[in-house]
Amino acid sequence: MDVPQRKGVQGQRKWPMEFTCSDWLDTPGLIEPPLEKKRFCHNLDSATSGILCVARNQAAAARVVELFSKRMVEKEYLAVVFGHVSSTADSDTLFIDAPIEKDPHSDFRMRIGPEGKSAQTQVEVLERGFLRLQGPHFNAPVSKLRLKPITGRRHQLRVHTMSLGHGIVGDTYVGDWASYRMMLHAHKLGLPMAPDKHLQLVTVDPFQALISPQPLTG
Repeated sequence: MDVPQRKGVQGQRKWPMEFTCSDWLDTPGLIEPPLEKKRFCHNLDSATSGILCVARNQAAAARVVELFSKRMVEKEYLAVVFGHVSSTADSDTLFIDAPIEKDPHSDFRMRIGPEGKSAQTQVEVLERGFLRLQGPHFNAPVSKLRLKPITGRRHQLRVHTMSLGHGIVGDTYVGDWASYRMMLHAHKLGLPMAPDKHLQLVTVDPFQALISPQPLTG
């Protein structure tokens, strides 16, 4: 989201032309009046698109952070995963309750493990079909999911979908370096800022045209 600032060291970009979310918010004319100071209220993985909440002032930032800490924020993600996710006998909804811990063999990865922190995700299968994406995964069977994380553990949605046997398309966790992006998108965010002021934010579905009901030719 921003260039890291380390103690005693000026923040350095990963590469000279790196363009961060913070840089984008400084684009002239994008926000009126311009932000005097950016206060990011939560995080998204660098490979995840969608809604990111930024506060204009300290009071608003404190309120939103409190809502996140008390699990009062309504979060909804969209994901495209490999394979056709099985449904239960009478529903296309699933509930994952599996603790997440750091993978001791990696500085980056997380995993399900008995020493992990409690993590829960509601899953709904929205669509099953075949991937309209030229490349090695063309016509691969995929499912589009609605994911509602109850908790907010690091890489929770990536780890929980893998636990179903259905990794996210474009996720390096499952070794997919061929797709142009990880297909995980923060689609909706609900913030009960006050009893009479509930902010409901919704963005577009970037995966709307990526799934065909039948395999394609060509």
